[in-house]
Amino acid sequence: MKELSVIIVEDDLIHQTNAKSLCKKLDLEVLGLADNHYDALALILRYKPKLILVDIMLKEGTNGLDLIADVRAHYQPLAIVTTSQISSEFVSKAAQAGIQAYLAKPLRLEDLQTSILLAIENTKLLNKSPDFILLKHARGTDRVALDSIVYLSTAGNRYCVYFCNEKEYRMRTGLQEAFEALPKLDFIRVHKSYVVRLDTIQTLLASDILLLKNGTQIPIGEAYKKELLERLST
Repeated sequence: MKELSVIIVEDDLIHQTNAKSLCKKLDLEVLGLADNHYDALALILRYKPKLILVDIMLKEGTNGLDLIADVRAHYQPLAIVTTSQISSEFVSKAAQAGIQAYLAKPLRLEDLQTSILLAIENTKLLNKSPDFILLKHARGTDRVALDSIVYLSTAGNRYCVYFCNEKEYRMRTGLQEAFEALPKLDFIRVHKSYVVRLDTIQTLLASDILLLKNGTQIPIGEAYKKELLERLST
């Protein structure tokens, strides 16, 4: 499991030490340890591990599910929740929070390894991209392949234009709404007025201009630059 980084959030020192030891045995890169929601959130957003191993109950009256929800407002890591007692209520809350796997404490090596593999597979299924999207036009509705969409841009306050390989579609919808309907693994918002498909990007012409493979130049908004550079570097 090399190249998989983790931050461990656990307020019991014995369980925290055990979790760290098991992660190292699995060749995980342990980026840090925390024992409460606030320190954990700062640590996770600073290092952005691929995996969070978090206890359900934390210090100061906080819990792991709330922590994961706060993290996922910024990015989408794998998440495994640990608990001293697995109940039907816990399983229900974990499922509602979109937790990929959970474990009973004390952790065991084989169980942790299995849960990590399960979390990876579940994430692949959840992130599996659809092949097409339905877009309306004057004569009806087209089934448009997602890999034919090059970029989207705003056209006034109420319209969004899909620029595809061979056709353009002007839709009565906002850019954010259109973006949310696309698979996030393939598309990224780069400006308040533009969304692009990642594999159409050729290069950065400057710190604030994207050159697409079809020759189109797209501005980069300052608020979107950090995430764009991170996505391009992976």
